[in-house]
Amino acid sequence: MLSMYTLGNIKNGFEKDVIKAEKAKSALKSLIDASTESDASLGMLCLQYTLVKIKSTDLRKLFQHTEALINDLRTVHPDLFNEINSIKDYHGNRTDVYVRVLPEDQMNVLHWGTTNLEQTNGDVHTYQSRYGSQAVSVVIRLCGRMKSLHLLVHELGHVKYQVPNLASYVEYFREAYKYTRENQAFGHKDEDPSNLSSIYELERFNMVFRARKHLLISSKKQKQRLSKGEYFVKDIAGVDPSD
Repeated sequence: MLSMYTLGNIKNGFEKDVIKAEKAKSALKSLIDASTESDASLGMLCLQYTLVKIKSTDLRKLFQHTEALINDLRTVHPDLFNEINSIKDYHGNRTDVYVRVLPEDQMNVLHWGTTNLEQTNGDVHTYQSRYGSQAVSVVIRLCGRMKSLHLLVHELGHVKYQVPNLASYVEYFREAYKYTRENQAFGHKDEDPSNLSSIYELERFNMVFRARKHLLISSKKQKQRLSKGEYFVKDIAGVDPSD
């Protein structure tokens, strides 16, 4: 376990990616250590190790930014955090919400934040995402701390409505946006119930934020934590990526 939020529904979407990258780096390092200078494959192993090390470092940074954002939400708006952390679908099954913070050049769309909308094959009431069944994928663009927090609240407003109302919302969505072009903002018509949920959650957040913003650690201290890797619960060594 790397993330402090592994046990709830809200999860850091980078956790398994970080673990896999670290495992790959460790395995390549062992092969290099066991090799001799005369081994023809040594140069290729060193190159692979360098590339995996760069990838691992990048993933760890994004993991930490995501963890810090989730931590800010829990600090400032514990009610919304707990609601999403225990959210259930139409059947009453818990649905995991995987959050990732990505730089702009890694976003697949031009929006500042996205929440996927997909049903599991054979069950219109159960969510599906890149993380499997009973899982939602939320992506927030890497930006300023407060803007990121507002973006996360906005997307979780969508999640809060869509998870328990998935079947009926997908039907509404298909009809409401059948003539909408790809570059337009899906899910944000004035009467869209998911959009109304996002608006409500942002209004609720703004009211709560004024009373609780003093609980946030300073931006300077947050940067220090990020630079020191303090958002990792424990070191990655020895962690099974299947856990």
